[in-house]
Amino acid sequence: MKINAPLLIAAIVATTTPYTTAAEFTKTSFEIGYMGFSDTTKDDNPGALDQPFMSFNHIAVKAEQSLFQMIKLENPDNIAGDKRMATKALTIFHHDLGNSAFQFWGQNFLVAHKDIVEDNIYLGAKHKAAFGGVKLKYGVGIHYTHSSSDFKNLDYTGFSGGVGNINMSFRDTLLDWPTLFSLDYTTQFARDEEHAAVFNYDEDYGHQIIASMATNLSDDVFIKANLKHYKSWGCTPNDGVEYGFSIGYVF
Repeated sequence: MKINAPLLIAAIVATTTPYTTAAEFTKTSFEIGYMGFSDTTKDDNPGALDQPFMSFNHIAVKAEQSLFQMIKLENPDNIAGDKRMATKALTIFHHDLGNSAFQFWGQNFLVAHKDIVEDNIYLGAKHKAAFGGVKLKYGVGIHYTHSSSDFKNLDYTGFSGGVGNINMSFRDTLLDWPTLFSLDYTTQFARDEEHAAVFNYDEDYGHQIIASMATNLSDDVFIKANLKHYKSWGCTPNDGVEYGFSIGYVF
């Protein structure tokens, strides 16, 4: 499967309206939860493991920019066994380009495991728009990675094709609780052959699709649920489905 990202983005731009400026705020939270994989996913991908997790999250939004940071500990202290603890760190930065609806997009995602390191850096541009109450961001960029695997005794550092992202979100109420619904699609395409070989990825295409729901039970307490589909991505080079649930507290 190949995506013509420039044509897709041009089509979306033609049917959207300007994105309204977000209110300024900062928020820090802590959450604990459980993530699991379908049986077929675990059969096809030895690295897929049902496990608990905890994460620390921080978001800061200003009129012209936003910054999101997460540190996630999966299977802390080998609670689920198998010695497959992992630490993940995600940083996403957006900054408006002048007074336009376009933004600079910078992102870094790091996975550290005793046998695997994968650090993906995205640099590109996004356009923000809206369909009524649905907020939308979409864009493309270049991909730079540092990847290594002791399982295959391979490593790669350098540019590895391109990336694309489409994110949609809207707010509503669920049983009278304020709820944020979101759908996020991220793809890597035209990967470098050496990079793809480190994790048995497809060279042409891989994706992560996340459908999520976050409900505020109070000003301080929230719950989340998500469903993810992977294609040649992360611990699922042979594709698969992950689900997750968590509860969090806002400081």
